[in-house]
Formats: sequence, structure tokens, C-alpha cells
Amino acid sequence: MNAMKDYESLKDYLAFTIKLIVEDAYDSKKLYSTVSSLEEKRFIEGKMLAYYEMLTTIKNQAIIMGIPLNELELDQIDLDKEFSSC
Repeated sequence: MNAMKDYESLKDYLAFTIKLIVEDAYDSKKLYSTVSSLEEKRFIEGKMLAYYEMLTTIKNQAIIMGIPLNELELDQIDLDKEFSSC
């Protein structure tokens, strides 16, 4: 019984952490349209690339390991469309 509780806690932690990363990525995407300097835009582009690479790795590893993407709330996000460029 304890192992099941540990599994659920770990799954919830992972799903919540991924959700926070996705929210941060969307926040950066919104911020991009509000900044005017080239330096700021390049900085945000770098952040977007990092979010894209992290989330793509997480999604690909979940698929390889047979973890349903809906359990990680990654099933409805097109990472290429949303985060590969600003």
C-alpha cells in the first residue's frame, strides 16, 4: 500500500512540475511580444529554446517509457508549434 502512495505522490509531483514548466514557457512567449530591445528578445528566444528542449525531452521519454501523455498534461500541446520559435 505504501508503494502505491509513493507512486501516486511521485506522479502528482512530476505532473505538477511539468505544468509549471509549461506555464513558464507560455509566460515567456507572451513576454516576447511586449519587449522592444533586440537584446531582450534574444534572451527570451534562448529561454523559449530551453523550455522547448526540456519539454520535448520529457515528452519523448514519457512516450518511450509508456507513460500516458495525458497523465503529464502533455497530450494537448503541440510543442513545435507553441515553443520552437517566438
